[in-house]
Amino acid sequence: MYEDFEKIPFGEIITPKTYQKLVNVEHYMTKYEGFGISQHVLDKLKQHHIKSIMFIYAGKRQLQVYMAATKQYLESIQTHMYKDNDLQKFVSIDKMIQLK
Repeated sequence: MYEDFEKIPFGEIITPKTYQKLVNVEHYMTKYEGFGISQHVLDKLKQHHIKSIMFIYAGKRQLQVYMAATKQYLESIQTHMYKDNDLQKFVSIDKMIQLK
């Protein structure tokens, strides 16, 4: 079962309950003041009962780590259609836990 987790695009499972995603300044959506995740990725996280999402943000001269509950993304009404076929959901970083 753990092998399936590693095939989730754009990130990886670091524990059976946490999905890790590396992001940079290009991934930050100013309109929603946070980071987005594709709906198809969220569906896989839900299917595998992943409870949390860890964003490792590599900004200009800084490294920050944010945690969000998968449920926050699943329930988010902040959406954006990327390239006409990739629905993304967003949570602002002020609603996440900052670890670093």
